[in-house]
Amino acid sequence: MQGKTEASYALANLSNNEDNQAAIAEAGGIAPLVQVLADGTVESKKMAAAALWNMATENEDNQLEIAEAGGIAPLIQLLAHGMPDAKEQAAGAISHVVFQNVANQDAVAEAGALTPLIKLLVTGTPQGRERAAEALRNLAGFPINPVNQVAIAQAGGIAPLIKLARECGHTSAPGGKARALEALMFLAQNNPENRAAIHLAGSRT
Repeated sequence: MQGKTEASYALANLSNNEDNQAAIAEAGGIAPLVQVLADGTVESKKMAAAALWNMATENEDNQLEIAEAGGIAPLIQLLAHGMPDAKEQAAGAISHVVFQNVANQDAVAEAGALTPLIKLLVTGTPQGRERAAEALRNLAGFPINPVNQVAIAQAGGIAPLIKLARECGHTSAPGGKARALEALMFLAQNNPENRAAIHLAGSRT
């Protein structure tokens, strides 16, 4: 297990570099990271999620490979049951796995990510809440995803997004307010029901 932890650390650090991301993927590094997510130690799971976050950033090929390797389910498990810093890494990975990728947006929502993302939005650390808002934004938009717009609203995502958008100070990370506002914008776009729900929730909070 110590070896897996050290390897996850190394890949998380190396994958910050775009050239290294390509090299890691070409060498077959994504599937082992997914395996660590499934059966690694607490620390190695967190670092595997961090590495997958980097690997998925603005890289459609890696987004698809992470999904095809079975990465969605263990990321959601870590998001739901991990330690606070691991939840943050899982939410960040999910956010980038679904960014501008409709197939992954649908797969992640159908796999049950919305409830733990909204819970993290309510109870997480400031950084975790920002990552949750970003993930909900990317699930609802880039491009607009009408099914996920409805699902996020029905799961109770609107009120906590409004709350985060109105917060300031130590309870929210610097980007949390912006990510929440962006998520609300995408939830409302071309969706009169969500616009009305946002207006109503905003008048109550």
